[in-house]
Amino acid sequence: GQIRSMLGDSLMAVVAQQLLRTSDGKGRCAANEILLDSPALANLIREGKISQIPSLIQTRTAEGMQTMDQALMKLIKEGKITSEAAYEKANDKKLFAKRTDEGGK
Repeated sequence: GQIRSMLGDSLMAVVAQQLLRTSDGKGRCAANEILLDSPALANLIREGKISQIPSLIQTRTAEGMQTMDQALMKLIKEGKITSEAAYEKANDKKLFAKRTDEGGK
């Protein structure tokens, strides 16, 4: 209770990063998951509803948030990484496979 409340009230942002080989194989590219402070986030943390945070991120893209899978999809569309490389790093592989050429690998 008290620790979750303190975390919910003090958290400003969380950025998670994964490096993937670029589609040309000559370098690496960062995929970033971004979680920003909001009253809704503070409430989820205080109530211990951590499993709902990915849904919150998905609905707040206009505010600058993005899930790792959204970041990976963006990099595929930009041609920076291959769908195969992205699939290996995806969190929700079933959903990700439906959205890419991986076909459920």
